[in-house]
Amino acid sequence: NLGFRGLTTSQVRAGQAEAAARFAPDLVGVVCGGNDLLLPGFSPAVLERELDLLVSGLATPGTTLFVYALANVAAAVPELRGGPLEEGVAALNAVTRKVAARHGAIIVEMYDHPAVGDRGLYSADLVHASARGHAVIAAATLRALAAGFSTGSD
Repeated sequence: NLGFRGLTTSQVRAGQAEAAARFAPDLVGVVCGGNDLLLPGFSPAVLERELDLLVSGLATPGTTLFVYALANVAAAVPELRGGPLEEGVAALNAVTRKVAARHGAIIVEMYDHPAVGDRGLYSADLVHASARGHAVIAAATLRALAAGFSTGSD
């Protein structure tokens, strides 16, 4: 696990992608974009360019790559509904889905997951998952990977 909290997509690409690729992994999970979204001047176009560069460096033959469409926390926190965070997460996820399709990555869809409206899935900061949230994400990841393997996507 090379992940660190708080990094933007460009920082992940610059500081972690090459090391990850050197492992020649069979399976790579990418969770990026949330920190980009929280910065002033968030640009979906810049995110797409950076995420595309990151994913293209990891999407090698023999590697199953999966990415996440982030959860819609506004479903659990009514005060956030219809606001910039909900709109931003939707934009981020649109970029993530586009890049995933371009590179044949499996998408773990958390945005409209049936449990996304449960406030207990989120930590106090409403940015990260709680322990229960991580369990839901892990189960969704396994389902997405199983579906990807059963359809021959990898």
